Amino acid sequence: MLAYLAVIFSVVMWGCVPIAMRYLLIDLTPETAMVLRLYPAGLLACVILIATGMPRLARDDVMRLVLAALLGNGAYQVLAAYGIDGLPASWTGMLFGLEPVFIAAAAAAFGGERLSRSLVIGILIALVGTGILVLGSATGSQQDVTLWGVILVTFSTFGWAIYTTLIRPVSARYGPVATANAVVAVTAVPIMLFSGPSAFAAIPALTAGQWGATAFLSIFGTVLAVAAWNYALGHMSSSAAGMFLYVQPLVAAIGGILLLDERISLPLAVGGACIIAGVLTSQFGDRIGARQREPDPEYT
Repeated sequence: MLAYLAVIFSVVMWGCVPIAMRYLLIDLTPETAMVLRLYPAGLLACVILIATGMPRLARDDVMRLVLAALLGNGAYQVLAAYGIDGLPASWTGMLFGLEPVFIAAAAAAFGGERLSRSLVIGILIALVGTGILVLGSATGSQQDVTLWGVILVTFSTFGWAIYTTLIRPVSARYGPVATANAVVAVTAVPIMLFSGPSAFAAIPALTAGQWGATAFLSIFGTVLAVAAWNYALGHMSSSAAGMFLYVQPLVAAIGGILLLDERISLPLAVGGACIIAGVLTSQFGDRIGARQREPDPEYT
């Protein structure tokens, strides 16, 4: 039960991340937004590791953790930050809805989990939805939507799929809190490559609202959400945890409409519906088919 509560907490927090990031990016650059999210989170993670202690990792697990932090979480953070700069939060949330199908595909490719027919069909349906969003952005009819933003956010979901697949066994062996904080701390280091002096220039002039968004992103959207996600991964499969990520686009879309005055366009509605349908097909298609094939006890 606690694992389910943890995964729900994570996806709700991550559903709010595009809203907070988009709020910051209205007046700040992607570099500054990344600094505000990842540097305080990295510092907090280091403090927690010092206070609680980090277990000694085996050499293979160190490599797995570093790869998860750099290729998974780091790639996700960079691509998402630059992508959100060219997308409304509602569009970003819908594209983040691709994460469950990519996680399931990565788990099948690298984690030994089964690649089912429903997963393949679900991926194809979700990619159709992504294509609709790409076409909608290419027409230029939707304000604040760019093709480059759609592409970058879509590729960021691959990064999170890589992270989830790589980090699951490490989290199970060394604990979700220690593993999550180690990942956050390692991720913050290479972000310096994407943040020059100009990224820090706007920080002294931040408003109270921007500091509030920064606190949310660092504490709830990064440190606590990643720890909760890692805890869930230690108690369920990657694909099972990924199932809950379909909540994320709904939270982002509703939050973007209510808090940022965004509007639902036709490409967003149709493409988002296809993405969600693809996710549901990939996660539940086999179960529904198995139930339909079960013989009726009354006639056996």
